Amino acid sequence: MRTASQSQEYKPVGLQDIVLATASVKVSDGVQFAVRGLSPYDVATLYSRYQDEMANLFRRVMDKANTDQTVDVETDVIMKAPELVAAAITLASSIDPADNETFLKAMSTARQLPVGAQVDALEKIGGLTFTSDMPPGKFVRLIVEIMQGMTIAIRAQTNTNPLT
Repeated sequence: MRTASQSQEYKPVGLQDIVLATASVKVSDGVQFAVRGLSPYDVATLYSRYQDEMANLFRRVMDKANTDQTVDVETDVIMKAPELVAAAITLASSIDPADNETFLKAMSTARQLPVGAQVDALEKIGGLTFTSDMPPGKFVRLIVEIMQGMTIAIRAQTNTNPLT
């Protein structure tokens, strides 16, 4: 198996042969866990569960980016959306949200991690999620567009009358 790489040299491999890059997050001496970058599926999962928190976070990030202010996203999101943080860390540790019992148990653990471990996890998840082709600002704009499209589609579905 080959690890996904950001090098300019591309070698064709089957999708099933790709091993996603991960990073280790240290919780305490001898205790660590691995995280990967978030996929569009992960972001959609987060959005479906934490729509308001994500919209507020993206709005704050974009407002600060538009005024060239720096934003400490990790601290901001930990303080204002701790459930979103726990869910993002859980998803990035490759826990399947379809396995609800396992997901909720892992989320409970992620929620209880020390702040330093949560910040480290978010920084590493961000480093694995964003690339030079998809920097954070572009990613946020793309996600906002997707969220707006999803919101319009959801509203259209809930406003249609079912066939009788």
